Amino acid sequence: MLATIVLTAATPLCAAENQSLGSAAAPETSRAVNFRVNPMGLLFGVYGADAEFGLFKQITLGPSFAVLRGLTGATDSTYYQFGAVATYYLAGKRFTDSALVRLAGYYIPIIIARQSSGTVYKGVLPTEAFGITGGYEWMFHNGINLNLGAGVAYYLAAPILETRAADSSTQTITMPEAQGFAPVLEISVGLAI
Repeated sequence: MLATIVLTAATPLCAAENQSLGSAAAPETSRAVNFRVNPMGLLFGVYGADAEFGLFKQITLGPSFAVLRGLTGATDSTYYQFGAVATYYLAGKRFTDSALVRLAGYYIPIIIARQSSGTVYKGVLPTEAFGITGGYEWMFHNGINLNLGAGVAYYLAAPILETRAADSSTQTITMPEAQGFAPVLEISVGLAI
């Protein structure tokens, strides 16, 4: 739903800006959207994508989605990441070779299933994350682009999760690492159109 709201809100602004720029618009700012994926994430089982919609000459905003599934011992975890990402291009134009700063906010429900003595316990750990990255985007004339960046994110989640089995029995999982700062590394490939 967040993605729908962001997409709906951004579309009229993109069209209005492109009309106001007229024929003098540089190719970089006449592009309205950039779709990005993280190729390194794909290698490690993180499936996701971002879309950047041009709001102003040097600012974009768009939805972000990712899915990660991990198995650690008897615990199976699936992470669904829904969020929004805003980018400020320091060169003064979006979708061009430029240093940039990105702010992001995410809601990440983590679905956890743990097997103990033949019984499967399930629970959902609601998590929020906020981050900032700095980096650089190389934009090729055909719209293909490469983004590299690094930054920090802060994760907020309850340190204790109560899981429930089909027979209504419960089990508590302590997760001390559920809150705090974590480094962020961004490597993405995109296509701006």
